[in-house]
Amino acid sequence: MKLTVAGNTLFPCLFVIKQKGYTLTIDDGLMLHADKDDKSFIASSSEELLGLITMFESRGEDWAKWSAEEEVMYEMKKLYSE
Repeated sequence: MKLTVAGNTLFPCLFVIKQKGYTLTIDDGLMLHADKDDKSFIASSSEELLGLITMFESRGEDWAKWSAEEEVMYEMKKLYSE
């Protein structure tokens, strides 16, 4: 299977976000907002918005902290790209 961001992924992503219980709005700058409880996510596309929500659901409040395994993966990537 191959899935690529395209015109046909916009609405399915929005539907999934709604199914997860988020309220969707769009601001004057055309940024999408998804809000639920005390959480707010903002992105320029539905695909990005769903990605941010999924990142938070998977990693929690400390989403940006790297694990030791991720650090090793990052260092290995740097070695192979030099």
